[in-house]
Formats: sequence, C-alpha cells, structure tokens
Amino acid sequence: MGFGQSDKPDIAYDYFDHVGYVEGFIRALNLTNVTLVLQDWGGAFGFDYALRHSDNVKAIAFFEAVAFTLTWDNFPRDLRETFKAFRKPGDGWKLICEDNMFVEEVIPSGVVRQLSEEEMNRYRMPFPTVESRKPLWVMPNMIPINDRQDETYKAVKKIEDGLPGLTMPTLLLWAQPGVIVNSRERVTWFQQRLPALEVVDLGEGLHYLQEDHPEEIGQAILRWLGKIANEGMKSDGG
Repeated sequence: MGFGQSDKPDIAYDYFDHVGYVEGFIRALNLTNVTLVLQDWGGAFGFDYALRHSDNVKAIAFFEAVAFTLTWDNFPRDLRETFKAFRKPGDGWKLICEDNMFVEEVIPSGVVRQLSEEEMNRYRMPFPTVESRKPLWVMPNMIPINDRQDETYKAVKKIEDGLPGLTMPTLLLWAQPGVIVNSRERVTWFQQRLPALEVVDLGEGLHYLQEDHPEEIGQAILRWLGKIANEGMKSDGG
C-alpha cells in the first residue's frame, strides 16, 4: 500500500499495516497454496505471513529481503550516514519527502546499470507530492537496527528466529556485492536456517536485482518451480 498504483489511505504505513494488507489480500482473493516472491520489506511481510500460515504457503523465493535484524556495524558502510539521516526526526522527512532523495538518489544507486529517464519517471509517478512520499519516509525508519528495538524490530527478530521452522522449498537469489544480502557469509547464514533452501548466484548486483537481472530471476524461478513440481509428482508416485 502506498507504492506503485496502490491507494494511499490515511494510515501509518507501519510494519503491521503492511502485514495486515498482505494477509487481507490473500484472504480476500481466497488464494491457497501460494508461492511468495519477496524483495526488500516484502521479505519481512511475506516471511511473517509464512510463519503464521505455513499450511497455505507452497514455496518462497526471495532476494535482497529483510529477514534479520541489523546493527550499524553490519549496515552497508556507504549507506550508513544517509540512512542515519533518514531516521533523524525532521531531517529524514525533509530529505525523503521534500527533497525526494529516496527516489532521485537512493533508487538509482541501488542499480548497477543506469536507469533511463522513462524508468525514473515510473519510479517518480507514485510520489508527485511531499505528502504522497510518506510511505517512502516510513520504510527507512522501520529498518530493524538494534539502536531502536521497537515493535518492528521485535517482529523481524521473530522472523529471524523462526526461519528454521519454514520447511517448504525456498529459493535465495543473490548478487555481489549486494546490499542486504551482501556477503557469502550471509548466504551461508540463510543456508544454515532454511532446511530446503536452493541458492542461485546472479552475478553482479546491488539492491534492486530485478532491474539488473529480470530475465535471470524469472528463469531461475521457473526452473525452481518446475523442479518442485517434478519432486511433488515423484513423491505422489507419478
């Protein structure tokens, strides 16, 4: 909610608002046996749903996804001061909502290739006014960094602790140097926690991997879903 062509209701756009909309969407459309494809904060919202409704989640693919808590020491060094400023009362609102810094600077800096003006205009489209950028401002303030152990931090910590309980097939797509999943050690961290994890290395990438590797991501997910389907047929005696 508040992004793309979704509506912008008068809500806080906090963690629990977003989780509620994800769950409400799935329930309203009566979606069953779902496969989740998650990126950034979608990781937390999707993993949250999966932990509470594992019987309704067939599989999870994710990349550059929020699924663990952070400290400033392991936050990406080149983004550290910018995101500290985003989280300062007053300063963050000016930078994100008045100066539109998130759209104009942060988004293109998370892509290896240069976004075209047409592509940038698509990113600008949902946020034409200061007020419309509130959802953008909320997101950096929700990042689960240990200097602010609020309800969102606790919710993400619950996901972090709950990952070993997710036994459905999972797929991690990652790239180097990455931003959230920014090391082989973090890939190993996921491998140690998700019992049925497959890993695909996309090559070079930062945060918005869907901009640099759209075809590779789509093909990897299709191959993985085919593999899941074949294994399901074998287990059913097909």
